[in-house]
Amino acid sequence: MEKLDQWLKIETLIEQSLALPPEKRFGFLSRECGTDEGLRTEIESLLLHSDTADQFIRDISEKVVSPSFEELLEIQPAANKDDELQIIGQKVAHYNIIEKLGSGGMGVVYKAYDTKLNRTVSLKFLNPPFLQSEDDKQHLLLEAQAAAALSHPNICTIYQINEYDGQQFIVMEFIDGVTLREKLTPDDCTPKMQESNASELNIETAIDYSIQIAEALQKAHEKEIIHRDIKPENIMVDSKNRIKVTDFGLAKFIGPGNLTKDRHELGTLAYMSPEQIQKGSVDQRSDIFSLGVVLYEMLTGLHPFGCENKSDTIYSIVNKDPAALSEILPQKFAGLSTLVNRVLEKDPDNRYQSLHHLVKDLKCCAGTLPMLVEAPDTSQYSILLRTKVVSRTVILALVFFSGSWFLSPGYESAAGNLHNSIVVLELENLSPDPAHTYISDSIHEEIINRLAGISSITVFAHSSVTGYPPEERDLQQISEDLGVTTVMEGAVQRFGEKLRVSITLTDTESKTTVWSATYEDDIDSFYDIQGRIAREVAEALEVKLSSDEQNRLDEQLTESSVAYDFYIRALEYNSRPGPLRDHYLTTELLLKRSLEEDPEFAQAYALLAITYSNLYWFFGQTPERLQKIKEAAEQAHLLAPELPETHLALGLYYYWSDMDYNRPLTYFKSALQKFPNHPQLHLFMGLTYRRAGSWEKAEKHLKKALNLDPRNISPHLELSWLYIWTREYDKAETKVMRQIDRFPDMPLNMFKAYINYHRDGSFNEVKTWGEKRSKMLELEIYFYGIFNYYNRDWESALLVFESIEPEIAIDTDNSFIPRLYPIAKSLQLLGERVESLTYYKQIQVQLEELRDKYPNDPRYRTILGKVYARIGESENAIREGEKAIDLVPYAQNTYLGAWFALDLAEIYTLAGKHGKAIDQLEFLLSVPGFVSKNDLQLSPTWDPLREYPEFREIVENRIE
Repeated sequence: MEKLDQWLKIETLIEQSLALPPEKRFGFLSRECGTDEGLRTEIESLLLHSDTADQFIRDISEKVVSPSFEELLEIQPAANKDDELQIIGQKVAHYNIIEKLGSGGMGVVYKAYDTKLNRTVSLKFLNPPFLQSEDDKQHLLLEAQAAAALSHPNICTIYQINEYDGQQFIVMEFIDGVTLREKLTPDDCTPKMQESNASELNIETAIDYSIQIAEALQKAHEKEIIHRDIKPENIMVDSKNRIKVTDFGLAKFIGPGNLTKDRHELGTLAYMSPEQIQKGSVDQRSDIFSLGVVLYEMLTGLHPFGCENKSDTIYSIVNKDPAALSEILPQKFAGLSTLVNRVLEKDPDNRYQSLHHLVKDLKCCAGTLPMLVEAPDTSQYSILLRTKVVSRTVILALVFFSGSWFLSPGYESAAGNLHNSIVVLELENLSPDPAHTYISDSIHEEIINRLAGISSITVFAHSSVTGYPPEERDLQQISEDLGVTTVMEGAVQRFGEKLRVSITLTDTESKTTVWSATYEDDIDSFYDIQGRIAREVAEALEVKLSSDEQNRLDEQLTESSVAYDFYIRALEYNSRPGPLRDHYLTTELLLKRSLEEDPEFAQAYALLAITYSNLYWFFGQTPERLQKIKEAAEQAHLLAPELPETHLALGLYYYWSDMDYNRPLTYFKSALQKFPNHPQLHLFMGLTYRRAGSWEKAEKHLKKALNLDPRNISPHLELSWLYIWTREYDKAETKVMRQIDRFPDMPLNMFKAYINYHRDGSFNEVKTWGEKRSKMLELEIYFYGIFNYYNRDWESALLVFESIEPEIAIDTDNSFIPRLYPIAKSLQLLGERVESLTYYKQIQVQLEELRDKYPNDPRYRTILGKVYARIGESENAIREGEKAIDLVPYAQNTYLGAWFALDLAEIYTLAGKHGKAIDQLEFLLSVPGFVSKNDLQLSPTWDPLREYPEFREIVENRIE
C-alpha cells in the first residue's frame, strides 16, 4: 500500500508540474518536495523526458506498483486476457456469466443472467488495488449505495453490491447498446486526438445526447454526488438511442466530510477539468467541464485539447483554448459555439454554475424550447415555432383528467342535426408570406369564441374542426362526421397594410350557398372584422340577438393593437391540439408581452389564468402554479368583474384549490350564462358535479361537452370514466369500443382491460393489450405492470416496472407514485427483502421531504403511509392515511375522497388493522367508486382479509 501511495504522490506532482510553463516547474518541485531529495530527483528525471513520460512511467511501474497499474492508467488489457477472471460459462452466486463486455480502470464487466429474478444484468468485478482494506470496502459500499439511490432514465441503475470468492462486484442494469466511444470511433479505428477520424455525430444528435447526459448528471448533483469521470467510455447509447451514464462507482460526495476525500485519484486525464488536474477543489462544475469536452468531441470528431503525449495534454487543458467552434459549425448554431466556450472555461466561476441552466440552453440550441418573440412589426408577423415534445404526464392526464386532446376525423356524429348548428372550418391563408397564417388562425378562433356567446347557435369547438385542410375538404363528409348541415369556410389575405377576409356559408343538404361576404379593412382594425362576421352569420341564420349578445359582438377588448396582436397569437397557441407544454409556455410569454403593452387588458389576464390552469393540470400540481392561477384570475376580476372569461378563470382556480365544489360551480354557471355553448365550461361543470357526487348532472354536462366538441376525445373518456365509477361497465365499454378500432394508438385497450377486470373478473383483455407492448405509452406500461400484479405474476410485474423510465411513475391529483415503489413491492413479493427494504428506505426519505414541504397534499401522505406500513411502521402508516382523509373527506369530494379512502383501506390492511380495513371497503362498495366485487376477489392487496367471514360476506353479497 505504501508503494502505491508513493507512486500516486509522484503521479500527482508530475501532473501538477506539467500543467505549469517549463520555466516554473523546478521551482515548484523545490517547494513541494522539501528535503526529500530522492523524490525530487525521480520527478525531475521524468520531467526531463516529459515527451516520453508515459513510456518512462511504464518502465518503472513494475518496481513500484502492483500488476494492475495498467488498469489504473486506463490502459486496456492485452488481447490474450479476454477473460481475466476465467468465469465465462460459470455461475457466480445466482448469476450465470454469459460473456465479457469490457474492462477499464475500475475493473472488468461481464454480461450475466440473474436466475432469481429472470433478467439480464451486468456484473462489474472491481480491481484489487481499489479494495486493499476493510475501509476500502466500506467506502465502496457507501459509494455504491449513493449511486443506487440515483433513479433516472439516463443513469445506469445499480441493483446491489456482492462478493464472490473474496472479490467484490457490483450488479447493474444491462444496457443493450454501445458506448459513445464506439459511436464516435469507426470499426478498426482507434480514437485520434489531433486529426479527425470522420466520426463526429450530426449536430442535432450531439445536442440530444448532451441534453440526456446533462439531465443524468443534474439528477446526481441534486443528490450531492459528482461523477468525476465523464468520458465517452462511461456513456452508453442503447438500442433506442437513449443515453445511459455509467460508472457512478467513482462518484464523490460533495462538501466537507465526504467519504472519499483521501481516496485514489479518480478520473481520466483527457477529460479532466483544470482544477481536477491541479488537485484543486472539485465540485459539480468539474463534471460540466468534462461534459463540454465530450460535446466538443461529438460535434467535431476531435478532442478539444488533443496532443501527442500526456504532458502536452495536461498543459493544454490548463492553459490553452480549443479551436473555436464558430469556425466549424454552421452560422445557425452560433449559440452552440458560445455555449461550448462557456462550458470549457478554465475558471470554474466562469462556467455554468449548475446543469439546470446548461440543460435549458442546450434545449434552446436544439429548438425544443419556445423563444420569446420581439414586439410585432407592422410589416412582419412571425413567431418561432419549436419542436413539440409530448410529456408523459400529458398522456396520463389524457386518460384520467383529460383536456383538449385532438384526434383525427372519424367519431360518430355526436350532435345530431341541431337547429342553427354550425361548424366554422379553418380559414385559408392566401397571403404570400406563410408567417401570416397566424392571422387567419386567430380570426378563425375568435369567430368561434364570439359565436359561442350566442345562446341560440351551437358552434363546434376549435379542436373538432381542425384537421380539414382546404385542399382536401369534402363538405358532405364533414357534415356526416359532425352531424350539422351548415358549414362556414373562408380565406384571409394580407396585402400591404390591408386585410381581406372572404366568408361563405353552405347548406350541405341542399348544397347551396346560404350567404357569403367579403370584408376589407386596415390591418390594425382586423379585430373589428371578427365581430362583424359573427353578427352577420347570426343574421344569415335568422338568429335574434339579445342586447348582451350584441354588445359582446361589438366590444373592443383593448385599445392597443399591439397588445391585441399578442393576445390573438396567444389565443391561437392555446387552442392548438395538445396539451403540449410548449404551447402553454408560448401562450404565457405572449400574454405577458400583451400585458406589457396594456396592463389593463382583462381578457389577457383571464387567458393567462386559464393557461396556468392547463400547466397545473397536465404538468405538475405545485403550489407555485396554483398561486399564479389565483393572481391572474383575481387581476382579471379586478379589471372586469362581469366578464365571462373572468368567471371561468376564477372557477378554475377554485376547482383546483377548494374542496367546496359550490364555489367553482357558482363561477362556471355565471360564465355559462354568457357562454352557453362553451365545451370546456361544460366539461368542468361535469367534473365539478362528479366531485359533488351529483352523477346525473355530471353525465348531462359531459354529454353536452361531447356534443359541442365531438372529435375531442376528452369528453368521451371522462364519460367512460364516470360510468366505470358508477359501475355501469357496459355503458363504459360502449363508449370505449366506439373509439378503440379507429384510434389504435390511443391507450383505449387499457380502459377495456380495466372494464373487463372489474366487470367480468377476467384477464383476457390484458393478454390482448400486452401483445401491443412495444407500442404502449409510458402510462400504459405502469398499469400493465399493475395488471401483472393483480394476476400474481410478480416476475413479469417487476420487469415491467423496471422498464418505466420516469422517476415518478404516476403524478395526478389522486396519486403520486415513485417508480421505485412498485419495484420494491414486487421484490418484496419475490422474497428479496433486503433489496426491497433498501428501495423503501430511499422512497421514505423522498416522501417525507415532500410531505413536510406540502403538508396539505394528501397524495404524499397516502403513499408515505403505504411505505411505512410495508417497512413495519404501522403507527406512522395509519397516522398518514387518516390525515389524508381528514384533508379530503368523502363528503366534500366524492371523487378524490373515494381514492384516498381506498388508500386508507390498503394501509389498514398492511398495518394489520383488518377490521377497520373491512369497514372501509364495505363503505366504498356502497358508493360510486373504483372498488368492485371482482377487484376484492382477485387483487393480492386484500389477501390478508380473506380469512375473515365479514370480508367474504361483503364480497359474496355484492351484486353488480
